[in-house]
Amino acid sequence: NLEVLNSYPVGEDGRYKWYEVILVDPSHPVIKKDPRINWICNPANKRRVFRGLTSAGKKSRGLHKKGMGSEKIRPSLRAHKREGK
Repeated sequence: NLEVLNSYPVGEDGRYKWYEVILVDPSHPVIKKDPRINWICNPANKRRVFRGLTSAGKKSRGLHKKGMGSEKIRPSLRAHKREGK
């Protein structure tokens, strides 16, 4: 029952891309007591990876970009007929 805390790219070649994924057990007592990381125990932060809320997910959705040229990325690609990427 691990939750994804974050993910980020570590390398690639001509065929594959590799990502590092940091997993956390939200039911572990040490995680529940730590004030810096116990936000992951909140039910609103479940299934973050499937909603694209990790660093790699935000990058693939184009959300690392701000300002000019990224007007069609927010609020979502579907809202702008996928013209943002």
